[in-house]
Amino acid sequence: MIRAFAFGVIALGGLNSILLGILAWRRIRVAGAARRRARLEERLRPVTLAFLDGDGELPPLTRREQEIVADALGEYARKLRGPARGRIVAYFESQGTVDRELAALATARPAWRRAAAAHRLGDIGSARVGDELVGALADDDRDVRTAAARSLGKLRHVGGVEPLLAAAAASAVPTAVASWATLQMGADARPALLRMLAADEPAERAGAISVLALVGDAADGRAVSAGLGDASASVRAAAAHALARLGAERDLEALLLALDDPSPDVRAAAATALGRLRDSRALVGLVAHAIEDAFDVAQAAARAAVALDAAACARIEATSDGPHLAEAVDLAQLA
Repeated sequence: MIRAFAFGVIALGGLNSILLGILAWRRIRVAGAARRRARLEERLRPVTLAFLDGDGELPPLTRREQEIVADALGEYARKLRGPARGRIVAYFESQGTVDRELAALATARPAWRRAAAAHRLGDIGSARVGDELVGALADDDRDVRTAAARSLGKLRHVGGVEPLLAAAAASAVPTAVASWATLQMGADARPALLRMLAADEPAERAGAISVLALVGDAADGRAVSAGLGDASASVRAAAAHALARLGAERDLEALLLALDDPSPDVRAAAATALGRLRDSRALVGLVAHAIEDAFDVAQAAARAAVALDAAACARIEATSDGPHLAEAVDLAQLA
């Protein structure tokens, strides 16, 4: 029994030694590969920069060198625009990289490989991959969908606006990523966003309004203000928030009516918007809600009222029982 135990201990010790040797060998091998890669990167950097400057074509490269140059160009592609970006795209097209990544996006079994392909296609910047990335928004894996959404924003693919917001509304991609991607398209996204104001899903309508507030202008205020009459409270609140940026004098009456909306979120958003519009005609309604409404609404209304006329609010606060109004007046005086 003792002999068997001793043999087991010796065997385990030998196995540990072998494993430690393998780990040490692996670390040495990885460190050596990293050093060799660093030397290659240093040697190829002048050639790569000259290529980006338009001073020449890339010389014949080994497959390993091609991979290193491709990684460097992918990094530059995230930051460059104009002729240099065009040369990068042309290089990846000529090397077949775009087609390989499209194939991986469509057929690769590991989700990480599909996600990497979606991410890389956005960095490369080829304009012909937009539809495939839109299709990837329906992938079974959330990481793949998120990478595709990010790349659609990088490419500024306007055809992705409606699928992006629909995916965000369905929680298929993070709302922040879909919104960021849509914002990258700027004013070009406005037609699609305006169409989405009539979408069937309330979350899609609310998302479209929220993004339109950032890429649109006062001319879109009328379409957005129509959202104050939507059946969904989330859409009405989004419309009120959007009018805080887009609103004009014509939206005053609609926002004053929204102060009496059944939803506290809508009333608070309307109060904030009225404060941003800086129209003194809203003062009476804001003060009334600052004194009598629910906490969040009263707080928003008080701050909006003080933004309109701090002196008048100070006089009213002195003779009324409104803690939110008093707080807003005090903060304004401190400021």
